[in-house]
Amino acid sequence: MKKHAFIIVFAVVAIAAFIYLLAAPPAEFLALDGSTRLIILIALFMVAEFPITILLIEKFVRGNREEAAKQQRTPSSDHLPRPTL
Repeated sequence: MKKHAFIIVFAVVAIAAFIYLLAAPPAEFLALDGSTRLIILIALFMVAEFPITILLIEKFVRGNREEAAKQQRTPSSDHLPRPTL
């Protein structure tokens, strides 16, 4: 769970920085070229999006594993003993 907390905090900080640069950019950021600002914003957005994507993929994979484990625990008709005559 510590790994998840670190990833979530990392994503929240990156999203907060992204919103800060969009809403109230400092003078140093405004002094940059338009294309440089765009590259910085895109990179920051990608950094913010990456941990969230990792968590979603991990949740999806874990969900599939749990679903497969549930299916293995429930007996199907092939595994039931056949009645004898």
